[in-house]
Amino acid sequence: MTWKAFGPHGPGFRAWARRVAGWVLIVTSTIVSMEPERRRAALPFAVLGVVFVVIGGLVAAATAPVASEHGSWAAAYLVLVAGVSQAGLGVGQAM
Repeated sequence: MTWKAFGPHGPGFRAWARRVAGWVLIVTSTIVSMEPERRRAALPFAVLGVVFVVIGGLVAAATAPVASEHGSWAAAYLVLVAGVSQAGLGVGQAM
């Protein structure tokens, strides 16, 4: 794939943005349905998780034209370890 596919108007970016938006919707709907005390406990974890998922997507888009293993691993680590697990564990413990 070329860089244009992942640019702000490319199909790769739009597919990624839809996935992130769906994930954010699931996390926020879970947090909104919690009791206020639990919501306050889960909110920082959820926000950090979403931020890391977005940063991981940006790293993936920035390193796509280079075809570097380090860039792919960094993006995967940011999304899966720092983002999804942070939000999942934080929201899960607050439930």
